[in-house]
Amino acid sequence: MLKNNIVVIAGLLGASFLGGCGSETSQKTTTTTTETMTETQVNDRLPQDVATTCTVSPEMFNSWFTGGKAIENGKVMAANSVTFPDKVNCDFYQWSEQMFLWLLSPAKGTSYAPGNTVMEDTVFYDVSEEIDGNRTMTRHNPGTLISVSSAIKQTGPNGLPVVIDDKGELLEVEAHNEKTIGSVLTKAANGSKQNKKVAKIEEGADPLHHIFKDEHNVIIEHPRAILQHTTDQGMIVEEFEIGGKKVFIDTAGDEHTISVGQATGDVLMAAQNNSLVYYAMMVNDVYAYYLTAYKENVPFARNSFFPTTDTARNNICAYARKRGIVLPDSNALAIELKLALVETTGLKDPDSYVTIDAMVPDYDTTDKHKWVAKGTRKAKLALIGIHVVGSVAGNPEMIWATFEHKNNAPNGAYDYVNREGKTISVPADSGTGWVLCNSTSVGSFNVPFMINDGLNIESTDGHVIAASPTQLINPFGTAKGSVPNPENKSAAESNSQVISINNSVISQLVGKDVRKHYRLIGATWTQAGANPTGKPYSPANPKPGVAVGTNLLINSAMETYDQTSTGTCFRCHKGKTLSPGTFGLSHIFSTIIPLPKVPASMKK
Repeated sequence: MLKNNIVVIAGLLGASFLGGCGSETSQKTTTTTTETMTETQVNDRLPQDVATTCTVSPEMFNSWFTGGKAIENGKVMAANSVTFPDKVNCDFYQWSEQMFLWLLSPAKGTSYAPGNTVMEDTVFYDVSEEIDGNRTMTRHNPGTLISVSSAIKQTGPNGLPVVIDDKGELLEVEAHNEKTIGSVLTKAANGSKQNKKVAKIEEGADPLHHIFKDEHNVIIEHPRAILQHTTDQGMIVEEFEIGGKKVFIDTAGDEHTISVGQATGDVLMAAQNNSLVYYAMMVNDVYAYYLTAYKENVPFARNSFFPTTDTARNNICAYARKRGIVLPDSNALAIELKLALVETTGLKDPDSYVTIDAMVPDYDTTDKHKWVAKGTRKAKLALIGIHVVGSVAGNPEMIWATFEHKNNAPNGAYDYVNREGKTISVPADSGTGWVLCNSTSVGSFNVPFMINDGLNIESTDGHVIAASPTQLINPFGTAKGSVPNPENKSAAESNSQVISINNSVISQLVGKDVRKHYRLIGATWTQAGANPTGKPYSPANPKPGVAVGTNLLINSAMETYDQTSTGTCFRCHKGKTLSPGTFGLSHIFSTIIPLPKVPASMKK
């Protein structure tokens, strides 16, 4: 009964995809083709005997394509986020799959010529790196190369660098500030709270617990951090660096051990073909014009959430039209993307990747411990991972989905349920030849070998600048033994839904369609679409706002060094409210400058 319900409900999503206020380029068109559906080779790392608990029917799958029938490298339409059903997990996974296929569709025809994917077309904007607290949005234009970065800064709900301590706890690091620099909170003799200036830090009898001393060489008893950031202070540590020693303490006075180099928040990684992993951020036109209206204090956008209704969509469309712009895929609502890419040189099976031409940072690599920046150069890059984040009806916190190329990294162990209802345990992958891992015969996975040093790159202690071995610990976004959401009774059931829809989609992509080489890792959202609490769902904690779906979602090319047993996306992507205007849910919205007035030459 559940399977039948899923197909019927999800069919509504596939059937209602007209483009909203800019529907002239989103209506179905009729095309004639001699292509026929053929059996495709499904990724052999996806179990084929999995219970088919989440699928895409052939009728719905064909309806996603502009011509009403799947063809090799054919264009898929954006999912209709306005009429999103919001009923069962499979609704969210089907939305994720359709959006992914749309983004990686050729914008024109069926050719993957340079610059001819939807995500490189004019409906998307590049988001720059943050400079002096600001980012800019630049509309994609034919012939203009995308710029990428070699660093990905992971930040928490306060915008501070995110690290993991030796116990696997996800933390934010607050550096000294002008008001309390070098000070800690302690108790005076009368029991009152007192700030004490730290002049010296020494190792104690226990090397994991340091002794803090004041300017009179007197020991400061029970020192505690003094924090300026207020959101979720329980996950913040203050960093002290005195006399070459780095010590991290929290507001309870507990000391945390953090590996050297992590606390910068600018960890870099490389692939086994000796390419750095590069990153790009993009938003769609609906997001761009909603943000601009929000920051210009236009009444409909003032103090609002990301759009989830036809009224919100229509207001954004009307606002864009006043500025001379039509939003052709407005039913997609607001979309935020993050891409991970590597250079194609030396890649095995380079034709199995969607590629883009881009400007990448260039380095003098003579010194194996420090690479010196020397400008930029053009390179052909292969997409190895993508976050797809979008607002939908009933979910202003957005759906957070992620996809990877099938050859990225070895999987950790996981369970799934087969068609006979038996739970099958799959051991961790072994062998060689992944893009991000040469061999599983290593001492440890997911250890950073390099960090940013301004514009340059430095190796971490004990390493040279090189590729480090990566493993995807939770292959489908759930921890073994957990109950990740109220619909699934186990991680195995949740994994089965994701594996099942992967098999369903991949098997229906025609011929040598390049998109069949990617897989959905999972998608997460919050219980009842409420403001994120930062906690994953469990039967003991089913409250609104907890992360559900695949609630420990990680991409091996983006959150490589932040894989924890409690690390839901919403651990960092949360704020005091769902309003995107304050740092929290989106880590880029508050820093992006609104769009300028559009010159006539840019109007379409």
